[in-house]
Amino acid sequence: MNSTTVGLKASIWGLKGLLPIIIKVVLSLSELIMENPKPLLDAIRETGKKPVFVPFYSSSQEKVCAELLEAELFGSEPNVCSRYFSKNTFKEECVKLDIPTVEGVSQSLDSPSDLESLESLVSSLLSHYDSVIIRGEHGSAGSSVYKTDSPDIIHIYEEIKESKQSKVLVEPMLKVIASPNDQWAIDRSGDIHHLGMSAQLFEGLKHAGNLKGQYFSGRTYRTIQKMSRTIAKKMAGDGYVGVFGIDYIITQEGIFPIENNARINGSTFTFGIVDAIEEKIGKVPCWKFFKVHSEARSFEELKGTMRDLLYDGTKINVVFPYDCDTLSETGTFAVVLLAEDMYHIEYLEEGLKSMGIRRV
Repeated sequence: MNSTTVGLKASIWGLKGLLPIIIKVVLSLSELIMENPKPLLDAIRETGKKPVFVPFYSSSQEKVCAELLEAELFGSEPNVCSRYFSKNTFKEECVKLDIPTVEGVSQSLDSPSDLESLESLVSSLLSHYDSVIIRGEHGSAGSSVYKTDSPDIIHIYEEIKESKQSKVLVEPMLKVIASPNDQWAIDRSGDIHHLGMSAQLFEGLKHAGNLKGQYFSGRTYRTIQKMSRTIAKKMAGDGYVGVFGIDYIITQEGIFPIENNARINGSTFTFGIVDAIEEKIGKVPCWKFFKVHSEARSFEELKGTMRDLLYDGTKINVVFPYDCDTLSETGTFAVVLLAEDMYHIEYLEEGLKSMGIRRV
């Protein structure tokens, strides 16, 4: 994941100061540091402060990078990270913890005969369910996720093989009422922190943003938090350090964890931004994060367009734009809508649409 990621976001931050310095690079931050650590090391030394290196994902390079920067590592051993990030081994961990999971099995994709086995598994589940979902072991944000209502899956098999997934989970496609994301962090002392729960937004099977508000009942919130805390305690005992987000599905059959993003999540930055904003304006009851597209323009021009809705550091029911690196080239950036209630969230989104700024 870390070796060739384009536009990888990484940050050096303290756990409490959750408004990060974001560095957008063509290579991963780890690769750039290992290639030439001196410029960043010099800048850090000038601050006179002890840095904390927070990787996007803890691979084998992160410990080396932290040492090069004379920094403490807010990360984990790679084998611990990968065990929880893998959908397959995460599901196995949940079973060991007596946490309910969606039925289904894993299937390796190491030999030509695996296609036949995969077709057999899909056919078996389709005899009881209308459709089946096939998920790559390491896909995220909706990648390597396929839905089928037919055992004729050669095209799916070929796509999965192209994406270099070596194992998949084959499960029934349940009717999903909601898909919460529950974010947590385990600090360097092993203490567990609940960062917050939000509702995930999807376009088909692809993740498209997050929404935080009064969306879940007290029963749902308590059930998810209890399962998450059980998982977090096991992760802490295994030596995990860092941020992670557990994705759940709420169905008529029950509430199930489906994956553990054992890394910085897309909405982690939003939680950080909202945390910093709340220190200035007070509690933000509802927020909604998503990527948007508009005509290419400078940030100053964007500020002029959005002036009536733009966050000004004093009031709520506003829009905070960020991740604007490619705004002048592609017109794409991210926004978080900050509101006192869900009606204002809808009002803000409609206001953006009237300005030609629409959700990707």
